[in-house]
Amino acid sequence: MNDETRDTGESAAQRRPRQERGRRRVDEILDAAESLIVEVGATACSVQELARRAGSSVGSMYHFFPTKDAIFDALRVRYAAEGHAMAAEIHAQAAEWARLPFSEFVDRMLALMTDFMARTPAYVVLNSMESGPAIKDAAAHVAVGEALMALLSARDPSASRADCSRRVEVLMVIGDGIVSQLGRAASTERPRYMDELRRAILGYLGTYEEAQQ
Repeated sequence: MNDETRDTGESAAQRRPRQERGRRRVDEILDAAESLIVEVGATACSVQELARRAGSSVGSMYHFFPTKDAIFDALRVRYAAEGHAMAAEIHAQAAEWARLPFSEFVDRMLALMTDFMARTPAYVVLNSMESGPAIKDAAAHVAVGEALMALLSARDPSASRADCSRRVEVLMVIGDGIVSQLGRAASTERPRYMDELRRAILGYLGTYEEAQQ
Protein backbone atom coordinates (compact mmCIF):
# COMPACT_ATOMS: atom_id res chain seq x y z
CA MET A 1 0.00 0.00 0.00
CA ASN A 2 1.54 3.38 -0.97
CA ASP A 3 1.43 6.72 0.82
CA GLU A 4 -1.29 8.04 -1.48
CA THR A 5 -3.62 5.21 -0.46
CA ARG A 6 -2.95 5.75 3.24
CA ASP A 7 -3.50 9.51 2.99
CA THR A 8 -6.82 9.32 1.16
CA GLY A 9 -8.21 6.33 3.03
CA GLU A 10 -9.08 4.62 -0.24
CA SER A 11 -8.67 0.89 -0.63
CA ALA A 12 -6.50 -0.50 -3.38
CA ALA A 13 -9.63 -1.97 -4.94
CA GLN A 14 -11.10 1.52 -5.26
CA ARG A 15 -7.93 3.34 -6.36
CA ARG A 16 -7.83 3.72 -10.12
CA PRO A 17 -4.46 4.26 -11.82
CA ARG A 18 -4.04 7.70 -13.30
CA GLN A 19 -2.23 6.56 -16.44
CA GLU A 20 -4.08 4.86 -19.30
CA ARG A 21 -1.64 1.96 -19.30
CA GLY A 22 -2.35 1.26 -15.63
CA ARG A 23 -6.13 1.47 -16.20
CA ARG A 24 -5.88 -1.04 -19.02
CA ARG A 25 -3.86 -3.37 -16.80
CA VAL A 26 -6.50 -3.19 -14.05
CA ASP A 27 -9.26 -3.94 -16.55
CA GLU A 28 -7.29 -6.90 -17.91
CA ILE A 29 -6.86 -8.29 -14.39
CA LEU A 30 -10.57 -7.89 -13.65
CA ASP A 31 -11.56 -9.48 -16.97
CA ALA A 32 -9.29 -12.44 -16.22
CA ALA A 33 -10.72 -12.68 -12.70
CA GLU A 34 -14.26 -12.83 -14.03
CA SER A 35 -13.38 -15.64 -16.40
CA LEU A 36 -11.51 -17.65 -13.76
CA ILE A 37 -14.21 -17.21 -11.10
CA VAL A 38 -16.84 -18.51 -13.51
CA GLU A 39 -14.69 -21.56 -14.34
CA VAL A 40 -13.41 -22.64 -10.92
CA GLY A 41 -15.30 -20.57 -8.34
CA ALA A 42 -14.09 -17.74 -6.13
CA THR A 43 -12.43 -19.94 -3.50
CA ALA A 44 -10.33 -21.87 -6.00
CA CYS A 45 -9.31 -18.72 -7.87
CA SER A 46 -5.53 -18.49 -7.30
CA VAL A 47 -3.50 -15.32 -7.70
CA GLN A 48 -0.87 -17.24 -9.66
CA GLU A 49 -3.36 -18.51 -12.25
CA LEU A 50 -5.05 -15.14 -12.38
CA ALA A 51 -1.73 -13.44 -13.12
CA ARG A 52 -1.00 -15.97 -15.87
CA ARG A 53 -4.36 -15.37 -17.54
CA ALA A 54 -4.00 -11.62 -17.27
CA GLY A 55 -0.55 -11.79 -18.84
CA SER A 56 0.91 -10.20 -15.74
CA SER A 57 3.38 -11.02 -13.01
CA VAL A 58 2.17 -11.69 -9.48
CA GLY A 59 4.15 -8.68 -8.30
CA SER A 60 2.46 -6.43 -10.85
CA MET A 61 -0.94 -7.63 -9.69
CA TYR A 62 -0.09 -6.90 -6.07
CA HIS A 63 0.77 -3.36 -7.10
CA PHE A 64 -2.90 -2.82 -7.91
CA PHE A 65 -4.56 -5.35 -5.61
CA PRO A 66 -2.86 -6.36 -2.32
CA THR A 67 -5.22 -9.33 -1.80
CA LYS A 68 -7.54 -11.58 -3.76
CA ASP A 69 -10.47 -10.09 -1.87
CA ALA A 70 -9.44 -6.67 -3.17
CA ILE A 71 -9.93 -8.01 -6.70
CA PHE A 72 -13.36 -9.30 -5.76
CA ASP A 73 -14.25 -5.91 -4.28
CA ALA A 74 -13.12 -4.19 -7.47
CA LEU A 75 -15.41 -6.47 -9.46
CA ARG A 76 -18.25 -5.53 -7.12
CA VAL A 77 -17.56 -1.86 -7.84
CA ARG A 78 -17.66 -2.64 -11.56
CA TYR A 79 -20.99 -4.41 -11.07
CA ALA A 80 -22.38 -1.46 -9.15
CA ALA A 81 -21.69 0.72 -12.19
CA GLU A 82 -23.59 -1.80 -14.32
CA GLY A 83 -26.44 -1.60 -11.80
CA HIS A 84 -26.63 2.17 -12.22
CA ALA A 85 -26.62 1.73 -16.00
CA MET A 86 -29.50 -0.73 -15.73
CA ALA A 87 -31.46 1.75 -13.62
CA ALA A 88 -30.92 4.45 -16.23
CA GLU A 89 -32.16 2.10 -18.95
CA ILE A 90 -35.33 1.34 -16.99
CA HIS A 91 -36.04 5.06 -16.51
CA ALA A 92 -35.46 5.71 -20.21
CA GLN A 93 -37.85 2.94 -21.31
CA ALA A 94 -40.50 3.16 -18.56
CA ALA A 95 -43.14 5.07 -20.53
CA GLU A 96 -42.82 2.81 -23.59
CA TRP A 97 -42.74 -0.47 -21.65
CA ALA A 98 -45.76 0.51 -19.56
CA ARG A 99 -47.94 0.30 -22.68
CA LEU A 100 -46.84 -3.20 -23.69
CA PRO A 101 -48.95 -6.34 -23.28
CA PHE A 102 -48.35 -7.75 -19.81
CA SER A 103 -46.25 -10.79 -20.75
CA GLU A 104 -44.04 -8.66 -23.00
CA PHE A 105 -43.72 -6.08 -20.21
CA VAL A 106 -42.38 -8.79 -17.88
CA ASP A 107 -40.09 -10.15 -20.58
CA ARG A 108 -38.52 -6.71 -21.07
CA MET A 109 -37.72 -6.52 -17.35
CA LEU A 110 -36.22 -10.00 -17.40
CA ALA A 111 -34.20 -9.19 -20.52
CA LEU A 112 -32.54 -6.39 -18.58
CA MET A 113 -31.54 -8.83 -15.86
CA THR A 114 -30.32 -11.36 -18.41
CA ASP A 115 -28.26 -8.70 -20.19
CA PHE A 116 -26.86 -7.54 -16.84
CA MET A 117 -25.70 -11.04 -15.96
CA ALA A 118 -24.17 -11.45 -19.41
CA ARG A 119 -22.08 -8.33 -18.77
CA THR A 120 -21.20 -9.46 -15.24
CA PRO A 121 -20.35 -13.16 -15.63
CA ALA A 122 -19.04 -13.67 -12.08
CA TYR A 123 -21.94 -11.82 -10.45
CA VAL A 124 -23.90 -14.87 -9.31
CA VAL A 125 -20.76 -16.51 -7.89
CA LEU A 126 -19.72 -13.45 -5.89
CA ASN A 127 -23.30 -13.01 -4.71
CA SER A 128 -23.19 -16.44 -3.07
CA MET A 129 -20.04 -15.63 -1.05
CA GLU A 130 -20.38 -14.96 2.66
CA SER A 131 -17.79 -12.16 2.50
CA GLY A 132 -20.11 -9.71 0.81
CA PRO A 133 -22.83 -9.09 -1.78
CA ALA A 134 -22.07 -9.07 -5.47
CA ILE A 135 -22.90 -5.36 -5.62
CA LYS A 136 -21.12 -3.54 -2.82
CA ASP A 137 -22.55 -0.08 -3.53
CA ALA A 138 -25.90 0.30 -1.76
CA ALA A 139 -26.65 3.28 -3.99
CA ALA A 140 -26.87 0.95 -6.99
CA HIS A 141 -29.57 -1.10 -5.25
CA VAL A 142 -31.46 2.10 -4.44
CA ALA A 143 -31.15 3.33 -8.03
CA VAL A 144 -32.53 0.08 -9.45
CA GLY A 145 -35.34 0.10 -6.88
CA GLU A 146 -36.31 3.68 -7.74
CA ALA A 147 -36.26 2.85 -11.45
CA LEU A 148 -38.52 -0.16 -10.93
CA MET A 149 -40.88 2.01 -8.90
CA ALA A 150 -41.09 4.47 -11.77
CA LEU A 151 -41.76 1.58 -14.16
CA LEU A 152 -44.52 0.05 -12.03
CA SER A 153 -46.05 3.48 -11.44
CA ALA A 154 -46.19 4.07 -15.19
CA ARG A 155 -47.79 0.66 -15.61
CA ASP A 156 -50.37 1.26 -12.85
CA PRO A 157 -50.94 5.01 -12.38
CA SER A 158 -53.59 4.31 -9.72
CA ALA A 159 -50.99 2.72 -7.41
CA SER A 160 -49.55 4.94 -4.69
CA ARG A 161 -45.82 5.32 -4.15
CA ALA A 162 -46.13 3.10 -1.08
CA ASP A 163 -47.92 0.45 -3.17
CA CYS A 164 -45.18 0.50 -5.80
CA SER A 165 -42.50 0.43 -3.13
CA ARG A 166 -43.92 -2.75 -1.61
CA ARG A 167 -44.20 -4.40 -5.02
CA VAL A 168 -40.60 -3.53 -5.81
CA GLU A 169 -39.45 -4.92 -2.46
CA VAL A 170 -41.18 -8.20 -3.22
CA LEU A 171 -39.76 -8.33 -6.74
CA MET A 172 -36.24 -7.70 -5.47
CA VAL A 173 -36.59 -10.38 -2.79
CA ILE A 174 -37.72 -12.84 -5.45
CA GLY A 175 -34.89 -11.80 -7.75
CA ASP A 176 -32.24 -11.96 -5.01
CA GLY A 177 -33.43 -15.43 -4.06
CA ILE A 178 -33.13 -16.68 -7.63
CA VAL A 179 -29.70 -15.07 -8.04
CA SER A 180 -28.48 -16.79 -4.88
CA GLN A 181 -29.70 -20.09 -6.27
CA LEU A 182 -28.01 -19.39 -9.59
CA GLY A 183 -24.70 -19.05 -7.75
CA ARG A 184 -25.06 -22.59 -6.40
CA ALA A 185 -26.53 -24.19 -9.52
CA ALA A 186 -24.67 -25.71 -12.43
CA SER A 187 -24.48 -23.42 -15.44
CA THR A 188 -26.71 -25.80 -17.42
CA GLU A 189 -29.46 -25.39 -14.81
CA ARG A 190 -29.46 -21.59 -14.74
CA PRO A 191 -31.84 -21.07 -17.70
CA ARG A 192 -34.42 -23.18 -15.87
CA TYR A 193 -34.20 -20.96 -12.81
CA MET A 194 -34.68 -17.92 -15.03
CA ASP A 195 -37.83 -19.59 -16.36
CA GLU A 196 -39.00 -20.04 -12.77
CA LEU A 197 -38.27 -16.37 -12.08
CA ARG A 198 -40.45 -15.41 -15.05
CA ARG A 199 -43.29 -17.54 -13.72
CA ALA A 200 -42.95 -16.00 -10.27
CA ILE A 201 -43.07 -12.43 -11.61
CA LEU A 202 -45.94 -13.19 -13.97
CA GLY A 203 -47.91 -14.71 -11.11
CA TYR A 204 -47.17 -11.93 -8.64
CA LEU A 205 -47.65 -8.88 -10.85
CA GLY A 206 -50.45 -10.61 -12.71
CA THR A 207 -52.72 -10.23 -9.69
CA TYR A 208 -52.42 -6.46 -10.01
CA GLU A 209 -53.03 -6.63 -13.74
CA GLU A 210 -56.27 -8.50 -13.08
CA ALA A 211 -57.33 -5.95 -10.50
CA GLN A 212 -57.01 -3.15 -13.08
CA GLN A 213 -59.28 -4.88 -15.58
